Amino acid sequence: LTPPVSAAPPRPTLAVPPAPYDELIEYRVRIGSDGVQASVFADVFNQARSLGKPMRWTGLPVGAAEWEDIQPWRDVRYQQVVVTLQLADRNGAVLEEQIKALCDMLQAVAQSNGLRIACDDTADALTRAQAIDRFCVDVDVLIGLNVVAHGEGAVNLTRIVREAESSGMVLGADGVFQLLDSRSEPLYALCNHDAEPFSAEVIEGQTSQGVTLQFDVPRVPDGIKVFDGMVAFGRKLANEVGGILVDDNLRPLTDTGIEKIRTQLMHIYERMEARGVPSGSRRALRLFS
Repeated sequence: LTPPVSAAPPRPTLAVPPAPYDELIEYRVRIGSDGVQASVFADVFNQARSLGKPMRWTGLPVGAAEWEDIQPWRDVRYQQVVVTLQLADRNGAVLEEQIKALCDMLQAVAQSNGLRIACDDTADALTRAQAIDRFCVDVDVLIGLNVVAHGEGAVNLTRIVREAESSGMVLGADGVFQLLDSRSEPLYALCNHDAEPFSAEVIEGQTSQGVTLQFDVPRVPDGIKVFDGMVAFGRKLANEVGGILVDDNLRPLTDTGIEKIRTQLMHIYERMEARGVPSGSRRALRLFS
């Protein structure tokens, strides 16, 4: 008798994670191939910058199990490519013509190189874009607190700069001090009221009409704590220069006024959490850029 022939063991398959795609804030184009060179996308990669909305280009190299950012100048062949267009940012919602232009560009590349392409539904994307844009407009708040002198006087800018530096704030190239988190993202900023920005060369006894502390609400994680820290720093500045802490309408900032702002912040952050866009998250930083 002929012994039974054992079946060959199955070849292990690579567990490929899904392509990077954020269905809440992105429109997607998928491209498949038997192996397309990254350089094929070089021209459209540059042309698409003119669309005016942030994009992501990701590809799955042939034989690989991990997606990577596409760099058209690299010698890499991709079996799958996903291009995404952000649906909204601080300039508003994406427009139909922007989506159409992207699809037209990529379809031309696909046709010229024998690639398979699938563009997501435009009408659905536009509906999602309008919804996320309305949400962004509602929660996109900038809080400003000011330190000004009593009466017609001026505040001592030299002392304020020293307080900013000793508190760990960093002076940027734009002449604005910023307190940064562990990701080097701003928590709050300090700018001069006068036309002259802060500079590394501080003149002893230099004065100003006042300074402003600014807090970009949706971009800051743990915002209530950061706001409280900014208020404490503002009071410290006011005490240091003999000034007064006031709101955007130049009204003295009382404990009642501060608590009112904190309540508004809590409502904003609750809405952001419920929408899946926690303040200071990667998604929030992308939308509020």
